[in-house]
Amino acid sequence: MVMLRLSVLSMLLASSVGFVCPPNHKFEYKNHGQVCGGTCSNNGRCKLGLHCQLEDPGMAHMFLGVARNGVCVHKEEAISVNVVTRATPEGTSQSVQVSADTTIGQLKLELSPYFRAIVRPAGTFEDGFADTQKISELASEGKAPALEVVISDMMRGSPH
Repeated sequence: MVMLRLSVLSMLLASSVGFVCPPNHKFEYKNHGQVCGGTCSNNGRCKLGLHCQLEDPGMAHMFLGVARNGVCVHKEEAISVNVVTRATPEGTSQSVQVSADTTIGQLKLELSPYFRAIVRPAGTFEDGFADTQKISELASEGKAPALEVVISDMMRGSPH
């Protein structure tokens, strides 16, 4: 009986001792359907527009505090985009709902349904991104890209 009490006591003490994840741990950013999560997110984190849907907790998770693994799945999230027009050359910030599959073309249509527009990295004079490029491809380190939409005075479908 004494041995049983000592075993239970040692298990409780062992489960209360934790550890700290390394502060400079580099994460691998995962695509849709890939494994994510785990202790210190050792299995990786999900790319922009995805989130890690964790597995159902089991006994080890509930009693021992073992971190759960998951799978990257699509989600929608809001990103902030700087919208530049002739009337507001400094731009105005606008929040837009996007998913990992949202393309530059879809973003342009949402922000400027009637006028031509380009989407480029914020604060640059670069050419715009291709309409087929996905927002998730522009993200780095799992963070939303800093984008700027420049809307022209020309109507869609009008000749150059």
